[in-house]
Amino acid sequence: MAVDFDDSSWPRHAGPFTGGKRVWAHAYACEGRSLICLRGKFRVTDPRAVGKLTLELSFSGGVIVYLNGKEVLRAHLPAGKVTPETPAEPYPKDAYVGPDGKLLPRANRVPKDAAELKRRIALRRSRRAGPVELPRALLRKGVNVLAIGLHRAAPRPEAIRAAKKKLYWEHVALWSVRLWATGGGVVPNVARPPGWQLWNADPHQVISLASYGDPNEPLRPIKLVGPRNGYCSGQVILSRDSALEDIRATATALRRVDGGGEIAAKDVLIRYAIQGTLDLAMRRDGLGLAYASWTRVPVFAALVERPPRRVEPKALKTDPRKRRALGLPLRMKPAAVQPIWVTVHVPADVPPGLYRGTVSVSARGVPAAAVPVELKVLDWTLPEMSDYLTTVCLYQSPETLAAHYGVPAWSDEHFALLEKSWQLQGWLGNNLLVIPLVNQTMFGNDECYVPWVKNGDGTFRYDFTAYERLVKLARKYCDIRFISYQVYRPKGWTPPGADAPNSVDAPNSVAVIDPTTGEKSTMRLPAFGTPEALKLWRPLMRALKAEHRKLGLAEGVTIVLGIAQDGGVDKRVVQHFKELWPKVRWHYAAHNRPRRWRQKRLYDLAEYLYVPDLPLSPDKRRYGWQEPCAIMMSQRV
Repeated sequence: MAVDFDDSSWPRHAGPFTGGKRVWAHAYACEGRSLICLRGKFRVTDPRAVGKLTLELSFSGGVIVYLNGKEVLRAHLPAGKVTPETPAEPYPKDAYVGPDGKLLPRANRVPKDAAELKRRIALRRSRRAGPVELPRALLRKGVNVLAIGLHRAAPRPEAIRAAKKKLYWEHVALWSVRLWATGGGVVPNVARPPGWQLWNADPHQVISLASYGDPNEPLRPIKLVGPRNGYCSGQVILSRDSALEDIRATATALRRVDGGGEIAAKDVLIRYAIQGTLDLAMRRDGLGLAYASWTRVPVFAALVERPPRRVEPKALKTDPRKRRALGLPLRMKPAAVQPIWVTVHVPADVPPGLYRGTVSVSARGVPAAAVPVELKVLDWTLPEMSDYLTTVCLYQSPETLAAHYGVPAWSDEHFALLEKSWQLQGWLGNNLLVIPLVNQTMFGNDECYVPWVKNGDGTFRYDFTAYERLVKLARKYCDIRFISYQVYRPKGWTPPGADAPNSVDAPNSVAVIDPTTGEKSTMRLPAFGTPEALKLWRPLMRALKAEHRKLGLAEGVTIVLGIAQDGGVDKRVVQHFKELWPKVRWHYAAHNRPRRWRQKRLYDLAEYLYVPDLPLSPDKRRYGWQEPCAIMMSQRV
């Protein structure tokens, strides 16, 4: 609550702010968030010029507010000393159950004519404080701090019984806050300030065109912590309400404060974020945006090593009605925004301790600024990536890379880009190489990576040129433990079966090269398991095995046949390849699916994406070492 409290490590976000889980009632009594602490800053140029200072809040739970360290408001909390464990006043029983004692439905499922149910549900967000006048004597010239503490209200026991552990609304939240003053002497802090800014941001924070730095905060050092032989990153953001040109950022060496150690400037990598789209990555609340919920909002989602030549001022689409209700300017002010990332590779032989250096940032019309960098090197050395037991599976799309940079697929220019991509994957310890052998799999390829070349007698040979370069490149930077050949493009997302759309006659095709003209065409393959299909696939499988011997893939690399599809592989497809490659097993990449679909003994590598919270209780825990295959689980964040 104190004005000089160091909140530099706190995240910066627009509201609203909510706590606890909205599904499981027992989460409010254990792992759910029980306390939300917020700090907002505003500048006062002349305290004597300020007239009436008024505060109003809408919240869930209980609230206590401080102005420059002094309590100015308390609501739905007991009198006396308040600790982080102090609960807010409970909600009435009517907020949980209807007249019949049954749990109230979600707010969006209440019939339009159900007035009594609407009244009861409205009790959940009916807590308000103010308008209340605050004492002007607490204001001071310079930066002032409004600190808000929100405490959770415990669910009523009868509500938990009725809910059978399920509730659908927050018990601690700040829905809105408004502080306004009459007279003069106060500088509003609800929109981007004019001019240029260089400001700090947590590297985990998603940056968009709506982001800006708090003008009441100083530029702080980029603080990093990392072990030897590791990488650590931070960021600063340069922004201006006009175009940014000739952006430059350069780093000095980092020197140990106590002497005896230095990290060279070549180990400090400067990169520049560019815009992309990440579904659901950006918090949209509190901004008054005019995008549909399913529309992907542009955010800074990729890093490049060269700064853009010019960054134009832009703004996100906004809804004036929403902005007015939030107390914001009706339109978002356009700005040129450029996040600058600083990544340090900590050499394995440097002594532990605190290292300091600077990053100089400048642009045309923007004076050069020296951003301090502080790195705490831990007295521990990370092992080499090849020594890790954990398997990391990253998907890399060569065709996407070629399309983005506008270079011919599998050209020298393309492989130069691929080399950088695989180097980055090596930093992350990737152990998987995906090779589509059919066209248009779920891994984003238009064509198979091993084209077929038609001979004069109607048989085929195979062009392994790109394949060999890709395998060598991947193994140069990564400890490749699995090579997954995508041999099967299912149709649909349902479990395979005789009547399912992803049966053996799903449309699979390959690229065929005419040796005379060099032109490519598409050849549809016959249904798996038929004599015609076996006749076509058998020579390719023999050629692949010969390539494995040629490239030394026999030792340390597990070969799997793969699909990316929720339903699993059709048993008739399995039988087809069992005749051609008896001992090979499968790679299954899918969303989390019921156990009956997993066919775990069929797979060597099974990846489940968007897995719910991993169970910790012994009766539900998945013991990976007991599984017959490597199971990779990825939680959605």
